[in-house]
Amino acid sequence: MTAILTYARTQIRAFFRDPVAMFFTILLPLIFLVVFGTIFGGTPTNFRVAVIDRSGTEFAAAFIQ
Repeated sequence: MTAILTYARTQIRAFFRDPVAMFFTILLPLIFLVVFGTIFGGTPTNFRVAVIDRSGTEFAAAFIQ
């Protein structure tokens, strides 16, 4: 068990010391969130959804409402 923990600790340290890995894991997704959030954030999206009620139960009717 200690060998697994030692290996995991070594890999975590290597990950946090590698700036390229940190960029692609943390910063790049955040950049995408900001860019696409500003591009598509102000426009409301309306779409229709079809529901097929095979059960006919009260729960299904309440869910559809």
